[in-house]
Amino acid sequence: MVKEKLVNNKGDRSLRIYWVHGLYSTEVFGEKSRGGLVRTKGVQLLLKDIIPSTEIIDIVVKPPFRKIATEKGESEILEFPLERNRIFIRAVSKFLRSLSPLSNFGVGIGSLSTGVRCEKFLRRVLRNKEKYLLVIDSIRGYMSIKQIFDELADNSLAVLYLSHNYEPEFVGSKILWSYIEKVERNVIRSSDLVLAASLRDSKVFKCKYGVDEQRMVVLPNIYPVEGLKISKTNSPSVTLVLPDNWGVKAITNAIDYISMSIRMSEKVKNVIIIGGIAGGISRQKEWGGSVVETYGFIKSRRKFLEVIGRGHIGLNFAFKSAGTNVKKYDYAITEQVVLSNILGAKGDLLPYEYTFMDEYDLASKIDQVFDEDYLRMGEQNASFAHKLYRTAKEKIKKKLLEILK
Repeated sequence: MVKEKLVNNKGDRSLRIYWVHGLYSTEVFGEKSRGGLVRTKGVQLLLKDIIPSTEIIDIVVKPPFRKIATEKGESEILEFPLERNRIFIRAVSKFLRSLSPLSNFGVGIGSLSTGVRCEKFLRRVLRNKEKYLLVIDSIRGYMSIKQIFDELADNSLAVLYLSHNYEPEFVGSKILWSYIEKVERNVIRSSDLVLAASLRDSKVFKCKYGVDEQRMVVLPNIYPVEGLKISKTNSPSVTLVLPDNWGVKAITNAIDYISMSIRMSEKVKNVIIIGGIAGGISRQKEWGGSVVETYGFIKSRRKFLEVIGRGHIGLNFAFKSAGTNVKKYDYAITEQVVLSNILGAKGDLLPYEYTFMDEYDLASKIDQVFDEDYLRMGEQNASFAHKLYRTAKEKIKKKLLEILK
């Protein structure tokens, strides 16, 4: 690959980044950000902090029957329509996701059917002889420009792959497992730098894909906000975040599980619940005398963190096995002890994170935490999480400067 030093007239390093999302523009720039988009936007901010003059051009999928967007704030959007056959496949994918036995297969073909008509983009890049870093955001990003990926990669300064998880686990379809592994192996092996979401994922990539550790940096799902104001409630409180995209059934099951534990607990006085659907369901449940505060979607990440930061224990409840939860580390950076179910426990260590097995175990763990110095425990979690983030940032900075020198 071409390697050139990027210096502007003032002597500062400058860099144009083509960021390939493989998602509809309405998802990337919509009001609500699911966990994957929190990671995406957090890494974009991180790269801009490392190289302040960075310009990010977002490459997204144009939703059918909508006008093409051209700008978002000060940054450029390149929006490309789906290939015609992909429109039909994605419609089938959406239908299959609504059928419980075939939902994982539907997610899988949806992830693989993001191909767009982007030949004009390739011609533009080659014609202008641009200097750029190519960021491939998950296998969706790769599949969206697969037909031009090799030429884009060969003419880039470097390729960075932003991993959110070990993709076959995210999709969960045994039918597609081998093919998705093949796709992920190809893009990871073609990248100069891979950002893994956990140490566990980096070991998977090393063992399954033969990736050199020197080309990987572990960036846990930790995205601090400067100047965050944490103000704790006066009585023992727990926090629960249940996104609407889980669906009514999964959210109802989680609320039933957790409300039973809270009723059994002898310590909890306050419960803070984030999520529109979760809030409605929780108001129909019994909570053993605990005061329940409910909040719908909170657009501002700062405000969201300050709201959950009022709690002392963050309940990290997950129902999918892939990746690591952003909320696990959101609880940590807001000075909370983390209690995770088996699936939510994935990820790098925190000083005070405990795993619960069932409703009774959760109730007992809550009571035991509140018998300890839980304020100090939460503060140590925050300190540790911030250190993990700073370490990862320095490693990414070092690797980028090595690649782009």
